[in-house]
This record gives sequence, structure tokens and C-alpha cells, in this order.
Amino acid sequence: MSSKSVFIIVGGANGSGKSTFTESYLKNKNDMLIIDPDKIARELPNNISNKDIAAGKISINKMNEYIKENKNFIVETTLSGNTHLKMLDKAIEEGYKTTLIYVGTENYNKNINRINQRALQGLHDIPKNDVIRRYKRSLENLKNYYNKVDEKMIFDNTKSYKKLLHVDKQKVKYLAPKTPKWLKQALGSELKVLRAKDQEQKKENER
Repeated sequence: MSSKSVFIIVGGANGSGKSTFTESYLKNKNDMLIIDPDKIARELPNNISNKDIAAGKISINKMNEYIKENKNFIVETTLSGNTHLKMLDKAIEEGYKTTLIYVGTENYNKNINRINQRALQGLHDIPKNDVIRRYKRSLENLKNYYNKVDEKMIFDNTKSYKKLLHVDKQKVKYLAPKTPKWLKQALGSELKVLRAKDQEQKKENER
């Protein structure tokens, strides 16, 4: 490839605001194909018993196809499983530039309330227990994805989208003065490393 193809993962638990972020902040990336499992599930015929599983399989097939053809694409995922980690490894092997955009909230009740409101409008509903399980697993898996990608951007969307950090190829582009509890738990000591690196970069720029 003359230039690297791009693979962007937009991650976060159900109800965190992934789709809204993709629509609002990535809409100008016209060359990017978007894989949204929730949208795929909504468009499947009603005679399919488990739409989420079917949509997941379709998403995997699309990712394999796009990587094989070196296409630029975005995939939305809760990060609650390891499937996308395997796809990430595959994309890296093929020379892709990889980016993780993660959208989090302070607790899963916020996500549940949003999903309930969405369901009242006739949109995709998700059982409460599934939301809680995926919320917890998403945060548990965040660091695994974080460590693999070239670029990472993390936002808190408890009230509105607030950028918390942006790191590209180990260089700290932005780090919020204060970070929420959920991010501290997910990244652990990595935040202290970033804080020290950020201070070092600022001192170098002042010289």
C-alpha cells in the first residue's frame, strides 16, 4: 500500500453514545465505511430469532472483507468480547493505522436510562442485565484495546462529550487535568505514566 489504510474502533457500552459520536464527529470522513451492528440488527427481517447474533456475524464478515480489500472503515462495538481484538491484530498485520475512540459514562444507570428513552421511540431495546454485563466487561477490556492501537482518544459522555485524553504513537496530544473514576479504574497506572509524559513534553516545549 502506498499509504496506510485506516481502521477506527468506536467503543463503549450500550447507551454510551457511540453512534451519535460517529454520526456527529466522524461524518466528514467520507472515505470511511461504517459497520454498526445495532443498525444491521434493526434492518434484519423479523423472522430472524436472534438479531444481535446475526448482526454480529455480518459485522465480522464485513470486517474481514474490508481488511482483505485494504479499505478504510469504522466499526462500533461495546468492547465486551475479544472478537474485535482478533480483528485488530489482523488489521495491524496488514499494515493498517489503528485508532480507538472510546466513549464512557460514570455508571451503567446512565446508559440504561438512555436505552429506555430510545426504546420508547421505537428504537433498539436491550435487556437491563445485558447492559450491565457489557458495561463492566467493556471497561475491563478497554486497556487491552488501548495497548494495541496507534492512536487513542477517550471521551466521557455522562452529560455531554468531554475529551479526556488523546495519545498518538505514544505522544500525549491531550490529557484532561482531571479524569473520572471509571477511566482511572480502567487504565490504572497508565494514567500516571501519561501524566508524567505530558509534563515532560510541556517542559521540552518551553525550552
